[in-house]
Amino acid sequence: MYPSIGTGCAADGGNVIATALSVAGPAKIPAPGPQSGQTAYVFTAVGTPGPAEEQKLPLNVTWVNLTTGKSGSATLKPQPDINPDGPTTLTAIADTGSGSILSTIFGQVTTKEKQCQFMPTIGSTVVP
Repeated sequence: MYPSIGTGCAADGGNVIATALSVAGPAKIPAPGPQSGQTAYVFTAVGTPGPAEEQKLPLNVTWVNLTTGKSGSATLKPQPDINPDGPTTLTAIADTGSGSILSTIFGQVTTKEKQCQFMPTIGSTVVP
């Protein structure tokens, strides 16, 4: 997936870059790992502190399986064992099925210090 930018997310009020990944299952990461027919999503806001326990506004992924026509969405959430002290990293696992998956991630991230809006990003994954 393409990187994203969050405005005003740095401690000094500057912008931060976020990396976004989609991982085809089966895979061991991100924990607990996507199974066959699933896609995992990882969004990391580089240069931020750890995530707030509660995300005030959601960071969502919307996806469509171009092979089957199936579509869906999921909310990315912090995991206690993934970067608890930063950078803020949110994940989700979706039952996309096998095929060519086109996804977009959009929304906001709540760090321990700030609420941050991120530009939408898009990418594709092939799930065997």
